[in-house]
Amino acid sequence: GFLLDFISCPVIKGFTSAASITISFNQVKNILGLQGIPRQFFLQVYETLRRVGETRAGDAVLGLTCLAALAGLRAMKSRLPQAAPAEPLAVRVSHRIVWISATARNALVVLFAGLVAYSFQVLGCQPFRLTGSIPQGLPAFRPPPFSLAAPNGTVPFQSMVQDMGVGLAVVPLMGLLETIAIAKAFGRAVPTGSRTQQRLSFISSGVANVLGSFVSSYPITGSFGRWVAAGHSLGLLTPGCQCPWLRGPPRPAGALVLLSLAYLTSLFYYIPKAALAAVIIAAVVPMFDAGIFRTLWRVKRLDLVPLCVTFLLCFWEVQYGIVAGVLVSGVLLLYSIARPPIKV
Repeated sequence: GFLLDFISCPVIKGFTSAASITISFNQVKNILGLQGIPRQFFLQVYETLRRVGETRAGDAVLGLTCLAALAGLRAMKSRLPQAAPAEPLAVRVSHRIVWISATARNALVVLFAGLVAYSFQVLGCQPFRLTGSIPQGLPAFRPPPFSLAAPNGTVPFQSMVQDMGVGLAVVPLMGLLETIAIAKAFGRAVPTGSRTQQRLSFISSGVANVLGSFVSSYPITGSFGRWVAAGHSLGLLTPGCQCPWLRGPPRPAGALVLLSLAYLTSLFYYIPKAALAAVIIAAVVPMFDAGIFRTLWRVKRLDLVPLCVTFLLCFWEVQYGIVAGVLVSGVLLLYSIARPPIKV
């Protein structure tokens, strides 16, 4: 947990702000219905602007409509007054319905878009790009493989370790730095026990990686992914996706995912990509903190250096941005120690 102290607030803010921009722009291609867009941010911007004339009208209209609906429901929830116990039953029930609708806005928008896409499919025309087929069922539970099948034979574990070389130490270090940054970014949003939440994020990520290796899951680093921001925008807290309005032990949100993979994947076929992109954009845009630039300019302008370094380099690679921000913060800290201000 002491490693958390080495990543300063400007680095965290620069990282989350840059990530919100990159994740949002990564979904613009789905809003416009474009395909074949590169993943690298700068190439992505260039190709998207160059091919904006190929925009599919159906995807654009649906995506913008979903964005407007999500923004409206979010504003409705933020402005919804508390229902007093003395209010009539009808008022309290209507208040609860509006609150639930605004809280479950992501699910409602995706459900609505899926129904619209299914209706067009029944009519014999499809103006949207759909999610498509998703393999049904759960992966087999088995020990992780320690060899790799290659066209010219089998690569043993020892050879894989030798091929990775220095990357065997660099890759976990990058993942650790990103996990620390996310733990601090989302730990600050927890009203109480933020330090405990940050440490639990490490523990949950480690346990998930160990157990996930038995079901061939992706490596888990607690990175600032699309659904991390989407869950955070709805009030889900790590670890365990605990909902703040449900006090007590964490709710089994993961169980719902497993049940969906086992029985509901056929329904995911009709979900338009534009609707999913709208959900992601609406979730990550609020993570951009424009006020931090003004605050640091008034309070401590020197902290703008690690903030800007992290913010700009994260557009190249997130890991490089975090590492550079930590190094710059460390240099500034050492400089202040080596040259302390002396007042007579």
